[in-house]
Amino acid sequence: MTIWVPALDGAAGPKYLAIADAIARDVSCGRLAPGARLPTHRDLADRLQVTVGTVSRAYAEAKRRGLVAGEVGRGTFIRQPAATGFEFGMPLRDAPGDRDLIDLSMNSPALSTIRDDLAPAFSALANQDVLADILCYQPNIGTERHRRAGARWMGYAGMEAEPDQVVVSVGAQHALLLAFSVISEPGDLILTEALTYPGMNSLARLLRLRLAGIAMDEHGLRPDALAEACRRGSPRAIYVNPTIQNPTAVFMPESRRREIAAIAEAQGIYVIEDDIYAYLTPEVPRPISALVPDLGFRVDGLSKSVAPGLRVGYLRAPKSVMEPLAAALMTTAVMASPFTAEVAATIIEDGTVDRIVQRRRREIAQRQKLTRDILGAHVARHSRPESLHVWLGLPEPWRAEEFVVEARARGVLVASPEIFAVGHSPTPHAVRLSIGVVDDINVLERSLHILAELLVSNPRPQMARL
Repeated sequence: MTIWVPALDGAAGPKYLAIADAIARDVSCGRLAPGARLPTHRDLADRLQVTVGTVSRAYAEAKRRGLVAGEVGRGTFIRQPAATGFEFGMPLRDAPGDRDLIDLSMNSPALSTIRDDLAPAFSALANQDVLADILCYQPNIGTERHRRAGARWMGYAGMEAEPDQVVVSVGAQHALLLAFSVISEPGDLILTEALTYPGMNSLARLLRLRLAGIAMDEHGLRPDALAEACRRGSPRAIYVNPTIQNPTAVFMPESRRREIAAIAEAQGIYVIEDDIYAYLTPEVPRPISALVPDLGFRVDGLSKSVAPGLRVGYLRAPKSVMEPLAAALMTTAVMASPFTAEVAATIIEDGTVDRIVQRRRREIAQRQKLTRDILGAHVARHSRPESLHVWLGLPEPWRAEEFVVEARARGVLVASPEIFAVGHSPTPHAVRLSIGVVDDINVLERSLHILAELLVSNPRPQMARL
């Protein structure tokens, strides 16, 4: 077929932006289809009579806009059209027929089984005395009751936290923003796992931080790679997701946690520990942040355990930064909503959340068994059996971007590895499936059979090259 060459006649401004704009234009009109391979950097440079560096900058800009995905040694490909939302894997459903898609792309718990559990806590808000209190301004970091509930929630994953070291935030993402805003300056280097929570990439752009991905293995972030990164640069902090890592579902053992804590302490760098999935497993090793209490931040919340609409997060922080944290909270949100913080405190204190957690664990065990029965050996062996998501390896000749596009065409949304990659970290041939989000387990079963059929088929020829 004809190799794509952008029309740049009359384009003003830098050439690299004109090329990126042409990619966006041709994707929009359908000239560039999802899965299409763009010309190599040198090939397009020769055809346009520009430098290779100009094409490289153009492709980097297109990648920043979410238009393309690159794989070392295989080329640059057009991504599926906004199936994964802007950065967080959240599907956009504006096209005809999108409402019929089965969404396995967003990591969220099923909600149908908990509505009756939550109703009493919401009803209690109508009590005049309660209402009078929560309609007023509250302390920036949360009331004593709300912070005490946060400390108790963290206890589910073995984190001992005193209420005076807990900040109530507007969800876990906001807790991350608060933590990084008080310990870092623009340009600071932050280390993460090579594949990490997509919100971290967005946060780094907002705060103008530099991210570097650290190599991982079946136990999570590798201490030797971390030590080497510390020798090469001067990192300010490590962001790590040790319990049922997102997206790989790796579980970090205590020995590995202690190694990472020792490196952090020796280097004097902060540890931002995101343990939002830790509630799913009954026995969690001691948190890394607990091993370095003067350098450790622990991020938690209720979006992955109770409901994403219950925007309540909790941040355990060293006492030395509590004052700047209060100032940061005042600047970014004034305070977390007392309404949702009160609901969270009520269900934590009255035992409702205990029942929800136990039910979640039973539900996930059932869904994990179903997933492994249908998808078998394709589920990564390190993917934890108590996880809301699984890491699905793809056989040859599938590439991840092709698989994501074809799965969508067959009615199933899955998350591409590209949205989890940090910088130039290589993306594996795998996708993340969120098996907890679909309310009806029969719908989940149907979607898994669709994916199983896709795994044993071949990519469509027309997706291989434009």
